[in-house]
Amino acid sequence: MPPKNPRTAAMIATLGVEPQVVTIALDALLARDKRVEKVTIIYTGNPAVLESLEILKAEFAGQQAYSRISLRCVPVTTDQKTILDFQTE
Repeated sequence: MPPKNPRTAAMIATLGVEPQVVTIALDALLARDKRVEKVTIIYTGNPAVLESLEILKAEFAGQQAYSRISLRCVPVTTDQKTILDFQTE
């Protein structure tokens, strides 16, 4: 068995309407013994995306596997306004 990687990692992901894409990717990294300490989610102000964001936050709060991982959520903004959608802005 190869030695575990002592270095830590961060994950950056864009969020769409399927929050499970983020957790599937994170689970794959954790399964490969990556020491992910921080996940940064980049999101728009689309109502469906905001709903996905709430689901993702609940998943992080409720999963023991994620208890040591910091979740940071960052909106895409311009002129102090959150962009609703990349196709319409």
